[in-house]
Amino acid sequence: MEVGRGRHQMLRSITQATCERYGISVDGDDVIFEYRDKDTLVCAQKVRIGSKDNQRSFGIWGDGVLFGQHLFNKGGRYVTITEGEYDAASVYQMSGSKYPAVSIKNGAQSALKDCKDQYEWLDSFDNIIVCFDSDEAGTTAAKEVASLFAGKARIVKHHPDFKDANEYLERCRGDDFKAAWWAAEIHTPDGIIAGKSLWDSVNTPVEKASVQYPWSGLNDLTYGIRSYELVTLTAGSGVGKSQVMREVLYHVLNNSENNIGCIFLEESVTKTAQSLMSLHSGKRLHIPTVESTEEERRDAFNATLGTDRLFFYDHFGSTSVENIVGQVRYLSKAHDCKYVFLDHLSIIVSAQDN
Repeated sequence: MEVGRGRHQMLRSITQATCERYGISVDGDDVIFEYRDKDTLVCAQKVRIGSKDNQRSFGIWGDGVLFGQHLFNKGGRYVTITEGEYDAASVYQMSGSKYPAVSIKNGAQSALKDCKDQYEWLDSFDNIIVCFDSDEAGTTAAKEVASLFAGKARIVKHHPDFKDANEYLERCRGDDFKAAWWAAEIHTPDGIIAGKSLWDSVNTPVEKASVQYPWSGLNDLTYGIRSYELVTLTAGSGVGKSQVMREVLYHVLNNSENNIGCIFLEESVTKTAQSLMSLHSGKRLHIPTVESTEEERRDAFNATLGTDRLFFYDHFGSTSVENIVGQVRYLSKAHDCKYVFLDHLSIIVSAQDN
């Protein structure tokens, strides 16, 4: 198999060195793009014959990360996300091979899912540049992806004469691309609303609780748990706040169908998991002296952890506010957690210099 040699026209002005770095090769009339898994092993290939629409795919796509992701370590100033393999290689080449550039796996329709799957890696960069095609599908997908990353994301606005990054390269207009890339503005979601337009909203009955608390007295005071609200539980040291949190978490697990994020900073993930299993079994499985059968433990596991709706942050001790906010965003965006339990706030405050 010959990499790029004598095929520059087919490879759209991408140099042989860039092709070799990104795993783009030519076999006869086929252009082959390699996809890697999290261990950097080749797990899938996309083969294109001529046009973009004439392509075949092979391998285990579910294991693949973003195209080109395996080439770059986590973290750094910039990463660019493109809509296609040619575009990722073109951006990297036009940047002087300075900054990481990756591509989603299968066009605009897969953009949001692909970026959710690699959220943690993408979010490790200071600036996330979204450089999709300038057509309607690409514009819509760019906004969806940019919304994942709050104030970090910037969207490239292409010059009217160009559709995508590779087109700049093919037409020897790299300087125009770099100007558009550096001019990319931070994405601000639409959302400014005039007060006079809110009649229908304020005339709609107040949303009822998504799920109730396990105690009627607390429900009488708070009217239950609603989405998009922050509930803070306070009490003196050692009176059982963590246990109350677990009780509420277990109740929500059994009275909703939503995913739940669990950030318990004062105990191990195993301790939190065993405590939730204890609530189901009626036995304190997290206590060494409590005896239980494998059948009892399996039943408790299946009813809690085995539901595939609980996601845990594996960390112990104090950590920064920024890190916790990032983990909460990750649980919400990447794992679709509607509820996130954080225990406890004071351990986060203790980590702050001020």
